[in-house]
Amino acid sequence: MQIVSLTSEQRMLQEVAREMLDAGSAPDAVRRSGGTEYGFDEALWRKAADLGWFGLEVPEEAGGAGGTYLETSIVLREIGRYATPGPYLPHSLALAAMAAAPDSAPAGRWLDSLLSGEAIGAVILPIVAADGRTRYPVRAVESRPDTELRLAGSVTDVPDLGVADVVVVAADGPDGPGVFAIPAEEASFRPVWTPTHDRTRRLYRLDLDRCAVAEEWRLATGRDAARLVDSLMWRAATGLALDGVGGAGHVVETAVEHAKEREQFGRPIGAFQAVKHMCADAFLEAETARVAADAAVMEIAGAGPRRAYWSSVARFRAADAYARAAGDALQVHGGIGMTWEFDLHIWLKRAKLNRAIFGSCDAHRARVARIASGAHEHGSAEEGDHRWTSR
Repeated sequence: MQIVSLTSEQRMLQEVAREMLDAGSAPDAVRRSGGTEYGFDEALWRKAADLGWFGLEVPEEAGGAGGTYLETSIVLREIGRYATPGPYLPHSLALAAMAAAPDSAPAGRWLDSLLSGEAIGAVILPIVAADGRTRYPVRAVESRPDTELRLAGSVTDVPDLGVADVVVVAADGPDGPGVFAIPAEEASFRPVWTPTHDRTRRLYRLDLDRCAVAEEWRLATGRDAARLVDSLMWRAATGLALDGVGGAGHVVETAVEHAKEREQFGRPIGAFQAVKHMCADAFLEAETARVAADAAVMEIAGAGPRRAYWSSVARFRAADAYARAAGDALQVHGGIGMTWEFDLHIWLKRAKLNRAIFGSCDAHRARVARIASGAHEHGSAEEGDHRWTSR
């Protein structure tokens, strides 16, 4: 089933992205990047900036290419296909937040440097809890007697927080949600790296102890903040789904090629029914995930009314398909895919981490169930959508 139809310009973007990553994000390069100080190839990051990847959907008057989320999705999918290390997804989310509030003080300070790649952005967003509801791990509280606003709370598993120059933080305050762009040099920011099995991405923990919020850090408050949080949550879930779709497609192709070439008992192993069915099942899972991700992309790009639903469906479908495809590919390769010297382990470990960040698969299933049953709170009538910000 084909949902997304690419224009010639979009196909060119896809080809250029694949060509660049094929040369700069080969498995040996991925291994080297994982052992560097920042965990990614800074030269490749600069090339991405030079190609305009960071401003694909930023309006032209703000220095971007004036595209839609569809262009961004093409790059995110190719990054997933090559398991490219780097803060591409959180950076794109931080940029989307800045572009949504172009007249704010943070956008005026950070937008140009984020577009050029000179500064790196990260995000701290609400989490989808086990019951499908949204929970804010960061709270904005008023400090007496001067009623200064401060941030408090603890967050875990935040991607690429340690390399960020600015962090977009969504917090639940006394008057509703607020979104703030906080410089990483702020004294209260002391992210702690929590190593995982996936060396293509780095996760951090942050404990905020009443971090004072300067007025010039405010991106949005009230209803504007609620809408912005909604948008960032949809993009985070869909962006991770696109990473999974790209990765699942790659490991399925790898498994099929190996099944054609590897011989046992004088025949390619792909001729044996068990292997044949394993490859077919993995392909079906990957294609189902692709359709769900395409639906979410089109909803976001066109401001469709079912963005919350499809972003969560895409999130858990892609994570499940990626893990299934990587596990099956390991079996097709005779189990050697777990060894450090064999390339497949890179995608297998990335697939496992995809199931845990930006909300678990089970949490997003619960989210979809709440939306489908009507238990999820509605947003304003003019939006016609279910809100991430319901408590």
